Amino acid sequence: MYRQPVHIVRGEGVWLWDASGKRYLDCYNNVPHVGHCHPRVVQAIMACTGSEANDIALRMARAATGATGVIATDNTYHGNTTAVSALSVRRPPIGGHPGHVRFVPAPDSLNPVGGTREGQAQAVAVNVERAIQELKAAW
Repeated sequence: MYRQPVHIVRGEGVWLWDASGKRYLDCYNNVPHVGHCHPRVVQAIMACTGSEANDIALRMARAATGATGVIATDNTYHGNTTAVSALSVRRPPIGGHPGHVRFVPAPDSLNPVGGTREGQAQAVAVNVERAIQELKAAW
């Protein structure tokens, strides 16, 4: 994105610093929600990366339910492991998505699922229920 890519070396709150000490406001990643290194988030962390955290969450869900089906919203990214890359539509896994994954449209304030903001929650629920039934029928 830049002729000379920015080399970020640290982040704190909503700020990032490059190797030369220049400060940048980070409005791109999850920072607008909680900030870099938010103490409550750091205290609760079980993993080093988002990929690892999502992979662990999948294993925990499978251990608790015995089920293998996963429903993910479209237009998401969950990480780089084999298990969680299968949940991403932006970078599909080599060979395509496995049969135990179903995608549903994510709620959208500009283009609401179902056509209206008022009807969006119900439309999302219908899509999730359809995905559940498809997974039950397939497995």
